[in-house]
Amino acid sequence: LVRSGLFPCAPVFPSLAVEIRLLDFVRRLFLRIAPNHTAWCQAATDFLGAQGYRLPGEDPLRRRFANALQWFVTLHDQASTKINSILNTARAQIIPSSMANIPAKRSPLFHCERANVAEYNPWTNRASNSGSADSSNREDANTSGCKRARSFDESDDDDDARESEPRSLSRPSEYLRSRCPLCFGGYSTYQNFCSESVVVCVDACFTQKHNAGKGSRDPPRVHPNTFFLPEDYVKEWKVYVDSQRASKPQPSPTKRPKKSTNVIEKEDDDCCEDGLRVPKSVLDGCLSSFTAADEARVKGSTQFFDVTAQMALLCRHDRPLWAVNMHTAGEGQHYTLALLASLFEHLPSDVIVRLLYDIGCQLHRSCVKWGFLKPYMSRTTFAISIFHAFGHQWPCQIVYHPRKCIGYGLSDGEGAERLWHALSRLIAYGRVAGYYVRIYNLDSQLNFSNEESLFRLGIWLRRKWGSCEEKLKEATESLRDLGETEDILRAQWTAQVQAQTKPLPRRSKNLGKSAVEEVIRIRKSRDMLTEKVSHLREIIINPSTPTWDVATAELELQTAKESLSKVQAKLASKERALGERQRVQLRTLV
Repeated sequence: LVRSGLFPCAPVFPSLAVEIRLLDFVRRLFLRIAPNHTAWCQAATDFLGAQGYRLPGEDPLRRRFANALQWFVTLHDQASTKINSILNTARAQIIPSSMANIPAKRSPLFHCERANVAEYNPWTNRASNSGSADSSNREDANTSGCKRARSFDESDDDDDARESEPRSLSRPSEYLRSRCPLCFGGYSTYQNFCSESVVVCVDACFTQKHNAGKGSRDPPRVHPNTFFLPEDYVKEWKVYVDSQRASKPQPSPTKRPKKSTNVIEKEDDDCCEDGLRVPKSVLDGCLSSFTAADEARVKGSTQFFDVTAQMALLCRHDRPLWAVNMHTAGEGQHYTLALLASLFEHLPSDVIVRLLYDIGCQLHRSCVKWGFLKPYMSRTTFAISIFHAFGHQWPCQIVYHPRKCIGYGLSDGEGAERLWHALSRLIAYGRVAGYYVRIYNLDSQLNFSNEESLFRLGIWLRRKWGSCEEKLKEATESLRDLGETEDILRAQWTAQVQAQTKPLPRRSKNLGKSAVEEVIRIRKSRDMLTEKVSHLREIIINPSTPTWDVATAELELQTAKESLSKVQAKLASKERALGERQRVQLRTLV
């Protein structure tokens, strides 16, 4: 059958064979629309019936055609992988380093507990290549002396202690070079590029869910060129992160003891935590402003979905590098850490990684506080995705805004948002498809996206280069019009950063005014929560609301009610604490 150009629906005694050219057409079509075997087969059956070829049975094509298409796609992907393997073997004969030192997955302990705490400073500029090598050697020497967290996995301590130190890569791995040749390819050796850096972004999408099935999952089916991290590897990171936070409470060393309070609590002096340039109060404000920073926030029901979201790591050219399925209700940091650890495994030891993330300030804070990715912190910088930057506190923007950070250029960190928009057609399909079928289709879409964008990279570079030239010209003219030297402007900017990121003093004046402002703020929070509860109730009682939206609304309603109750109690307490003058002032303002 295959020699005749037909592909069977079964390996033994097939009852249907489909022309290979037709299967290839459908494969290419389903890369551009949401896969829908039912609609395709019904249209084909209707068309054949109109031509006088009536097929017996109520649904004569769907199952058999879907089987033929599934295994044809699998064969096509395996053949493509085989061809790439042959090409890589030939390439290794020309560039021996191409196939050397293939990275292997390392445990979270390896990625977090190899460096000496005294040596690492995330804000120290990287030294020369020789200095980096010396630092790497010192880290290697300290590896054997690192102590494992007892609560993580005591039974595997001996195995982890014997985990060998990998040889440093001379260039990015073949995996990364195949993902983005602009970022990671084009050099016989990577030494000429080591003075530069790679810019990546990460983000999650909580619309790419998968409905939890009552029975077992469909048979495992893994794409030969998969983007997804293994589920067990991500679980290791979750266990490690949870164990570190539970076993190593680290209060701020500059925190002062609480003093006696009167009607209104006097807050401790603000401070900058070790290794950070933004005060604690500012980071706390960013934490409360973004739901992504709240890992306990229910953004996807684990009762109705076994995959609550999708997270991806992309390069600055919007090409996906890795992806991961999220199984928790909130946006846990262990997913981001697992993606970054995979990236570091595939890079030379002296390449700087510049990360853009919606809550980059909070991830940086966690890495410093809990020691996550400690061996890589000296060559890692954090910034905020540009469209989310204005939701952060102003001192946070001064330090983490990509336009105010060296090395990010015009990268905006919103490549993941553009990726999720391109994959939005798979939202409905991904919820009802089989667990592994969904992942396979997402892998196919991601590979197709990379193939398509590869041919547009030249146009992309030309457009970006023109934009850079225009902005450089405008900036040069603006500097010329100011009439000040660059040294003076840099000194003024440094002074502004120091002044506006200075920790706030303890509140000791205008306590009454502060109390009134606090009551007004809490009232606004109460009104917002009341409105949210009313909105969720309307969703639940609306008969036209889909079942899954009703289920999600019921879960969020319980959380919203609890938050509203706490806010109301806090508001009542604050209002009782007001004096007569403050109450008059409150009535005047409200």
